[in-house]
Amino acid sequence: MGQSSDNAIMYEVRETEFKGQGVFATQNISPGTVIVQESRLMEVAKTGDEYTQHDLEDAFAVLLESERQSVLALSASSRPADEPLLTQIMKSNAFGDGTSTWLHPTICRINHSCIPNATSHHDECCLGDVAQIIAEREICAGEEICISYNSQMHELCTAKERSVLLRNQYGFNCYCPACSPLATKDVTTKQQQHISDTRRRLIAELLHRLTGLHFPPHARQIMQSISTTGDDIMSIPKEDLAAEQGSPSPLSDSQRYVYFLLLAHLRRAEGLESQEISNSYWLAAEALLRQLMTLPDVVILDWAAQIKHLMELAIEVLDRVRDPFDHDPQRLRNEWGNMQKKMRLKASLTFLDSEASSIVPGSADDIPFALRIFPDTKRIEVLSEMECNAIVRQNYAPVSQEDPIPKKAKKPRSDNAYVNFYEDVKSACWNSSKTTKFGAAMTCLAPVLAAYWYAVA
Repeated sequence: MGQSSDNAIMYEVRETEFKGQGVFATQNISPGTVIVQESRLMEVAKTGDEYTQHDLEDAFAVLLESERQSVLALSASSRPADEPLLTQIMKSNAFGDGTSTWLHPTICRINHSCIPNATSHHDECCLGDVAQIIAEREICAGEEICISYNSQMHELCTAKERSVLLRNQYGFNCYCPACSPLATKDVTTKQQQHISDTRRRLIAELLHRLTGLHFPPHARQIMQSISTTGDDIMSIPKEDLAAEQGSPSPLSDSQRYVYFLLLAHLRRAEGLESQEISNSYWLAAEALLRQLMTLPDVVILDWAAQIKHLMELAIEVLDRVRDPFDHDPQRLRNEWGNMQKKMRLKASLTFLDSEASSIVPGSADDIPFALRIFPDTKRIEVLSEMECNAIVRQNYAPVSQEDPIPKKAKKPRSDNAYVNFYEDVKSACWNSSKTTKFGAAMTCLAPVLAAYWYAVA
């Protein structure tokens, strides 16, 4: 659930210039505010591809007369025009979860935007069949409230490709800021559109590699070649424009970290939904944590700091639009709590929060770069970057005569701050078993650059 408002009337339904009826804010609305909350009006226990006209008529027949009027008042702009009215209404307005399809009296009047200022939320555990519309950002009085009708598919598409999908499925053209951007003092409309389309191409390539979700070449070809103004779009079979769920690419943890981090930044820059941005930061942190755990006795401090930063970003982004006690924010906090229980991460964060990390080094070679952990003896050593590299190369890489490894081991530091840190770690962190598997420590950016050139080619 989002954050409820004391004022229950924050919107009105009225006619728009091009889109029929729409829902508009009657007051300024803050991010995270629940704008609309309502139960399902009419429901069929089948997906949109499975229900028949008979199923719709049976569901309609059990409604009260006032509920029937609410259903019939919804727009019916879907194709083809000779379909029964109930079928057209369901195709134009229905929500679904993969098992059922349903209508809402007010929520179904909310129009689409590819960069929405609100999002739909359904928590069956807490809300049952009630759905909420929650503000994604500041919404000014008089501004139209919009959601994305299919954010999972539309974030993979350029403006032209989205136009084909929306016209084919819903029968309308989209004029949102992502599809018809306004020029600014420094950037023309064409440049704005190119920037947005490039972001979406990159998002599509990243998600293809990370999750396997993609549009097959024939669907891309149709969306890119067909005119967006002709009626021939309406006759394209829906399956010819469908995305496919393939297998993810075999990626290292370092690649997954970079890809999810880039995905989060692209989604945020494009103005997409906060839930997906938050998830991207979270998954980037998880990948970096797995990478951190691959070194059996060395922990890079910058990696630990970045994991903390990413999880704090994930929580911050989601908290801005959701009540902290909702399931999703609580799950995110629980995941972060579980991460911090891992001894290596906990030891690193304890060090970074201690006085020891703020000691001014005598030289650049003395800057704390990593921790070396000896689980058997419960001893921890603070390493410089040179010392860390030497240990990694000595243990896991062949050594040439031209690149010798320093033989002299560094003595444990004796500063009081370091002594206090060691004691903190002993009392708070030593509860993890040893990890003996070694994995890649360096991030490979080449696939990201390849994805970029593929996207803009």
